[in-house]
Amino acid sequence: MKLTLVRDYLTLVRREARTRFEAGMTPEDAARDIKLGPFRAWSDAERILPNVMRCYQEFQNEVDQPMDLPRMLAGMEALRGEPSAHVCL
Repeated sequence: MKLTLVRDYLTLVRREARTRFEAGMTPEDAARDIKLGPFRAWSDAERILPNVMRCYQEFQNEVDQPMDLPRMLAGMEALRGEPSAHVCL
């Protein structure tokens, strides 16, 4: 995968997350609402949630705070629509 594609994906996510953050949406609602356009075919699209959650932390100047992993994993499972087959925790 080219770095420019990853950059473009992250730019889109940050821009769209900012709009939804300013509208008062939760990270979970924002992740569901963001249209990924050409990136929608990428595998594991539910990974948008950790990216949005991190953007929200940045927007709130809370980058020194740990990510809420249980919330993130539950949200990713909800976006995916089924439990993960990955056993990484």
